[in-house]
Amino acid sequence: MINVVILIKKVFQPDSVLYCVTDKRVLIINSQKKQKIKVIQRNEIKKKKIVNSDTDGEYKVQTVKLVTADEDVFLESIEKGDNVIKLL
Repeated sequence: MINVVILIKKVFQPDSVLYCVTDKRVLIINSQKKQKIKVIQRNEIKKKKIVNSDTDGEYKVQTVKLVTADEDVFLESIEKGDNVIKLL
C-alpha cells in the first residue's frame, strides 16, 4: 500500500515533468516526450543525495540525485528535497 504520495511540478518548465514519490517507488512522467513514464523501485536506488546548482538557490529549490545500477537520475526543482530523500 502506498502511504505517501507527493506530486512535484518542475519550476522551469511547468507541466513538462511530474514526479510522484512514494515509499516504494519514484514515477517520472515526462509530457515533452509523449507521456514517457519511468519507474524506479525503491530497492533499485543505491545512493541518494542533494546536489545544488546556481539556479536552485535563486528559486529556493533543490535537485535530488538518485544513483541506480543502470543510471543516475536527477529530480530537479524540488522544494523540499530533504523530505523526498527521507521517503526513499
